[in-house]
Amino acid sequence: MIGVGLMGRRHSENLARHVSDARLLAVTDGDESARGRVAKDLATSDSASIEAMLALPAVRAVVIASPARFHEMHAIAAAGAGKDVFVEKPIAKSLEGADRVIAAPREAGVRLQVGFQRRYDAPYAEARKLLSSGSLGRPLFYRGINRDREVPVGEPGSFGTGDVLTESAIHGLDGARWMLSDEVATVWADLGTQ
Repeated sequence: MIGVGLMGRRHSENLARHVSDARLLAVTDGDESARGRVAKDLATSDSASIEAMLALPAVRAVVIASPARFHEMHAIAAAGAGKDVFVEKPIAKSLEGADRVIAAPREAGVRLQVGFQRRYDAPYAEARKLLSSGSLGRPLFYRGINRDREVPVGEPGSFGTGDVLTESAIHGLDGARWMLSDEVATVWADLGTQ
């Protein structure tokens, strides 16, 4: 696990406690106290650096939940070390950076997955199957509901950019493209009131 802030800790807990085929071997983070706390809580290794963690032969895959500005660098490093990569979104801060993140695992012969987990949630998969069957006709409208109106804004180095689009609402945009199997023509958002 690279990054043990809000999402990194959640991913770490899930891997350590709920994914029977996974073993959390090490965590690393620029915040030494957070890294040590998560490692202790989850009975895993506290790796002092990304390089040290990527050098561990037993590590076969890496989850990247570091601050968004580091996703590109960390994903490319993990792929270059021959590790499968799961990276939180956004995968990079630019289109060129995203292209580099996509290319690195291809060149290294490893897998890349972006944190769009709703595609694997059973209700979403069932809805897509129903839409794809054509039994409902051609869908014209997709409504995504996002309950994360305020995303975390952390201290430097922590999770959270404060950008609700790339941190949270992006799931709705991805869901629309995936569910409808087509490009989205128009997007409308109602931020409502709190």
